[in-house]
Amino acid sequence: LSKDSWQQLLEQAQAKRLSFYQQPRVRFPGTSIEHHTFFLEDPSGNLLEFKHYLHESAIFGERECREVGDSSTHPAGS
Repeated sequence: LSKDSWQQLLEQAQAKRLSFYQQPRVRFPGTSIEHHTFFLEDPSGNLLEFKHYLHESAIFGERECREVGDSSTHPAGS
């Protein structure tokens, strides 16, 4: 998603008081895989992630960064 589309989805979800599994945040700041993300939980318990990458290459082309998930240097909620 573009940053504007991501922000618009976030604002719509907040306005409709949808159930957030994980609040909006920036992950891996200052790296080639920096992105904005939030998770919604649907009525069946499925998680839906919406994200915007700062660098398009991170979507499919980034090979240098092998980090997956959260770690102590990038704690949840930061």
